[in-house]
Amino acid sequence: MKLKPGQKRALMLNSGGFDSIVLHHKLVSEGYKVTSLFFDYGQNNAEQELRSVERLNEHHIMLNLPPFSWSKATITTNGEHLESVHQEYVEMRNLIFLSYAVSIAEAHAIKDVYFAVIKTPTTYKDACHQFVKDFNIISRTCDIEIHTPFLDMEKKELMNLAKKFDVTQEDFFSCYYPAQNNKPCVLPYKVNESVRLCAVCLITVNFGL
Repeated sequence: MKLKPGQKRALMLNSGGFDSIVLHHKLVSEGYKVTSLFFDYGQNNAEQELRSVERLNEHHIMLNLPPFSWSKATITTNGEHLESVHQEYVEMRNLIFLSYAVSIAEAHAIKDVYFAVIKTPTTYKDACHQFVKDFNIISRTCDIEIHTPFLDMEKKELMNLAKKFDVTQEDFFSCYYPAQNNKPCVLPYKVNESVRLCAVCLITVNFGL
């Protein structure tokens, strides 16, 4: 991976979803040479997410993890519908991902690790300020910093940032339940009489992205 003189390097957790793709564009705009780290852990939309990462035409690392068979999250089990946001929470997923990321960053002498978590009404245990603060205590033992620049931002703010970087629906894949033709949503919940979308797709439509 060739660097320009003085160019900074960053390793980022990149799911290929909306938040990750916006973060990637932000880091590139700030002059970083970005390496994306993608995990296949048995999620329903792994194939579609990976394609979004590959379209960035940047260096990326893909890790195949054992399926998270213990998880109650429907995004790893092809659940029939979403009752609430809690079913989308994969128990301590970021703890697992960041452990790999710090090891890879140390091996490649990369000092900055980024991941795209945003402010949510229900804070996931592995996507809050306390979690990041505590994990940084560990990562700093090898001089690596974990960064979460979107942690205090709501989805609406991120939508505005996406428009600044000309991010479109073709650039990311966030649907939790893709159909066999790679279109969202094969397992929706009912929003009203005419629209049936999963939670993530509904947000995207509401903001006109």
